[in-house]
Amino acid sequence: MNPQYFWQVAPKLATTFALSALMACSTSTTTSTTTGTNPANPSEKTEFLCVEDTQDGWITIAQRNNLRTIKPLLVWQTTEFGDNWTPENRCNHVTEKLNKAVGNNNGYLSNLALTYGPVGNYTVICVATSPETCTTNNMLFTLKQDNAQKPQEVLATIAGFAKNQGSDNTLLESGNSYLLLEDLVDGAFSSETRL
Repeated sequence: MNPQYFWQVAPKLATTFALSALMACSTSTTTSTTTGTNPANPSEKTEFLCVEDTQDGWITIAQRNNLRTIKPLLVWQTTEFGDNWTPENRCNHVTEKLNKAVGNNNGYLSNLALTYGPVGNYTVICVATSPETCTTNNMLFTLKQDNAQKPQEVLATIAGFAKNQGSDNTLLESGNSYLLLEDLVDGAFSSETRL
């Protein structure tokens, strides 16, 4: 290489590299700051709350860093299971079971999924890790009689609530009956959240 040519090009290359490095640092800082406060960040611990909503009644929602999802994970309205299992009682009971499952997973949702299956004479929704099946230890709640005939539709409806889309089968297209809890909750956080 001609030394004279090098001295003409060197300042331009140095400026280009300096600007590139500055932009890379700026982008990296912005990304890490955003990720650190992003309520949908899966590295943040998640807890579930049972709250009374003026529109839907008793609902189960998710919370991270004091931010709560607006859309519920579960809505509790049936009284089919008798006086001891009012919507409020079912909401509190199932929310406690969800928190226990997440607590057993160190507060994180990764590798946890909602699925359905038989337990005794009932069809239930449970929290499992694939390929785990429903048992008395991981069951969340029993499906009411008409929903017990269509458990995959129930999972699709749960997915739709979190994504504000009513009913959505996109997470169930592959034919597997596992709804990843992390995807579900992250979808709810990426819509809107409240304090």
